[in-house]
Amino acid sequence: MPIEILNILVSLQQFGGDGQLEHELIALTKLDEQSRGYFELVVKLFIYGNRSDFDQHRSEIWKTICERVKSEKHLARDSESVHLFLDALACPHIENAKRAELLRDVWKSISPSMGAISKCEAEATVAEIQQQYWFVRWDGVDLLNMIEKKELSSVYA
Repeated sequence: MPIEILNILVSLQQFGGDGQLEHELIALTKLDEQSRGYFELVVKLFIYGNRSDFDQHRSEIWKTICERVKSEKHLARDSESVHLFLDALACPHIENAKRAELLRDVWKSISPSMGAISKCEAEATVAEIQQQYWFVRWDGVDLLNMIEKKELSSVYA
């Protein structure tokens, strides 16, 4: 999926619509079919946000993220999977319990010497992770500010 299309989708979402246009574009670009890459998954989560009419889509995305992260044998060695994992744990559009469950499921692979993590510890860790900006600012993008700083221009140079 070309990054330009993903940038357009994120830009459209910033205009405050109901997400239907973005959803239609996702379907037209076949972004909803077998898109398992970091950018595609995160952009879709970002666009669907916490809108209830996209609950089913968000659940499917979450399932894909969990499958991808859990299936990675060497999570710490695959930066795309680590990015996806951290942004998924920080995503406020997914229930805390689901994020804590994912953390518990992969805990042994990321910290084998520490043993298992309790449900309470996982929930506390997820709450702490959500307070950080990892690679995505889930509360929104200040698109005008980024354009003024010309942060987006390097992508197209």
